[in-house]
Amino acid sequence: MKRIPIMDCGDGVIRADNGSMGTPKVVTANYTISATEAGKTFSNRGAAGTVLLTLPPPKDGMKFGLVVETPAQSFGVQTDVVGTKIAGGVAWLQGRSLTHTVSTEYAYLQIFASGGNWYTKEDQGTWALA
Repeated sequence: MKRIPIMDCGDGVIRADNGSMGTPKVVTANYTISATEAGKTFSNRGAAGTVLLTLPPPKDGMKFGLVVETPAQSFGVQTDVVGTKIAGGVAWLQGRSLTHTVSTEYAYLQIFASGGNWYTKEDQGTWALA
């Protein structure tokens, strides 16, 4: 019997999880991510200014990706409420927001939810927790 990995998208629907983050959704202004967008990657391609994404409430198994395609502009994520944290980095720091501010094209971040908080899984480039 073959087993198929699944992910709970936080909207009551369980979907097959193929491990792919898919084609990036381009966002050029601040944006609130919905739970139904779990598994998507977001890009700041063509942004004229800073882009900050607000994450939905964390639900175990949710994940999102960010790819920097306009390195001259800051790009990052923040939690939906003050009490929810993002943890990661070399020193395993915690904060409410994670931002890419160094001009590195194609910097990448993958973030996932577990136990009511967000964690970094993979990253390339310089990301600052605050």
